[in-house]
Amino acid sequence: MTSCRCSGDVHLIFALPLILVTASHLDAQWVKLPTPGAPRTADGKVDLRGPAPRTADGKPDLSGMWLAEAKFNRDLAADFKGEVPMTAWGKALYDERRKTDSRDDPDTYCLPDGVPRIAAAGGLPNRIVQTPAMVAILHERGLFRQIFMDGRTLQKDPDPTWMGYSSGAWEGDTLVRPNRRIQ
Repeated sequence: MTSCRCSGDVHLIFALPLILVTASHLDAQWVKLPTPGAPRTADGKVDLRGPAPRTADGKPDLSGMWLAEAKFNRDLAADFKGEVPMTAWGKALYDERRKTDSRDDPDTYCLPDGVPRIAAAGGLPNRIVQTPAMVAILHERGLFRQIFMDGRTLQKDPDPTWMGYSSGAWEGDTLVRPNRRIQ
């Protein structure tokens, strides 16, 4: 009985034309996918001044891809007008980190960014998935954050997670957590 085996080189020769023909289209698979429910201008672009999309229960719909500008990676207040309000403790910490060129920055130790940098800076996309019971934020670097919307209170000593443990609620059109807005 004779068996026929193809070498890896033969497979590559047959696969190479397929790769060359399709490679130019791979990066454009999802670029023009329209955001459902987003208001549009006459030319079809998303109208950033239009009303926010709403969920079935009337809350603002945060679902979709979000992309922050990389300029906020070094300075979260890059576009802030005036003096950034800080507590005395925060100002002292800020000044210390400026003097030491932020040597304690998690990025210095190849650790993932935390809140708020991972969502507000870095220039990488985040996907928000919103349901009535939870808002999930999926970060490009493989991390995720869950904000439970079911009325639970935060545990006194929750299992630690890199992105924290969050519960939230709607106050009008604002997503809040006890005593603080979710950033």
